[in-house]
Amino acid sequence: MTVDEVARFIFVSRAHVLLLHQRGELRGSVGKDGETVIDEDSARTYKAERDAARTQYFRTQTEDDLLRE
Repeated sequence: MTVDEVARFIFVSRAHVLLLHQRGELRGSVGKDGETVIDEDSARTYKAERDAARTQYFRTQTEDDLLRE
């Protein structure tokens, strides 16, 4: 997947996709044209992990938490 495709897929900026790749959180390589290409399975796994973490967080929140702020 191109950096643009991954950015749209996981709802982040191109710069953040490149940062995730640099950190090793997304696997990829440099294509023949010099552009970074991100492994599709890596992007899907990252998205699934973030979605699961977000869902878990929301499940722990209650209306009482909002009243304490």
